[in-house]
Amino acid sequence: MRDIILRTTQLTKHYKSFSALENVSMTASQGDIYGLVGKNGAGKTTFMKLITGLTEPTAGEYEIFGKTGFAANAERNRIGCLIEEPAFFGNLTAKQNLRYYCELKGITDRGQIGRVLELVHLTDAADRKFKAFSLGMKQRLGIAFALLDRPDLVVLDEPINGLDPIAISEMRDTLRKLNRELGITMIISSHILTELYAIANKFLFIDNGKVLREVTKEELDKECSRCIILKTDDTRQAAAVLESKTGISEYAVINSTEIRIYETKVKSCDINRQLVLQDVTVHAIYESGASLEDYFKQLVGEGTK
Repeated sequence: MRDIILRTTQLTKHYKSFSALENVSMTASQGDIYGLVGKNGAGKTTFMKLITGLTEPTAGEYEIFGKTGFAANAERNRIGCLIEEPAFFGNLTAKQNLRYYCELKGITDRGQIGRVLELVHLTDAADRKFKAFSLGMKQRLGIAFALLDRPDLVVLDEPINGLDPIAISEMRDTLRKLNRELGITMIISSHILTELYAIANKFLFIDNGKVLREVTKEELDKECSRCIILKTDDTRQAAAVLESKTGISEYAVINSTEIRIYETKVKSCDINRQLVLQDVTVHAIYESGASLEDYFKQLVGEGTK
C-alpha cells in the first residue's frame, strides 16, 4: 500500500462573506499525479495555497506526509510549488535567477542549479537571459524553481496555461519524467481536462469552491465509456433485477435514480422488458457515451443546480 502524501478533511476557506472553498476532502498517495479540474475561479488556486501554507484555512484540516497541525509546518520543505510565477529578473540568465533563489532559500549546493535545469531541458539555455525566453521556457524555469529543494511533492497551478501545442507536449513529457524517474508526487491544476487526462491518475473536480467528484483514471474511463443509462425510482430493486433476470454484472449505481450498464451485448429493450415485468418503474433507458469535455460540462451543470 502506498503512503499517503496529502489528505484534506472538510478544508474550507472564507473571505468575509465569500466562500472560496467549502468542505474539500481528498487523498493523494505516493507517486500520484493528481489533477485538480475546474473552471477559472472554481477554487483550485485557493486549495493549493492552503496545502502549501500560503494562506490559512477557515475550517477543516490537512495532513502532509503523515503530520497535521503545527507538526506539518516542518514538512513544508518537502513541497515544491509554482502557484504564482516567481519574480524572475528579465536581465538575469536562467542560472543567475536560480542562484538568486538558492540564496533566499539557503541552498548551498549550487550544483543543484545545473541538475534542475537539466531535468526541465533548459541546460542549453542556462546562460540565456530570462527576457528572451518563450512562454514554454518560462514555465519550465518555474518548475526548475519548484525543484530546487529536492521536493517529494510538487504543486503546480495551471502549468500549461497559454502554451502552444508543442510546448504543452514538452511540458507533459517533463512532468512524466519527474514523476517516473524521481518518484515525485504531483498535484496539478487545469481547466483543460484532456491535458490532465494524458498524465494524471486521479482527479478532483471542483466548481464554485465545492467538490463535484473525486475519481481515479480507471473510474473516469468507465464513466466516459459507452453504456446504457437507466433512470428509475428504485435503483436497489432495479440492480437486483439486472443480476437475477438478465445476468448483468457490469453496472454501476451512480446515485439514487441512475444506473449505468456497461455490458456490450445486452439490448436496452430487453432490460426494459424485464424491469417492467418485475414492477420496476423505468423513467428512461438509453445508450450514452460522453467525451471528456462533455463529462466535465455535465459535472459542472450538476454542481451549479
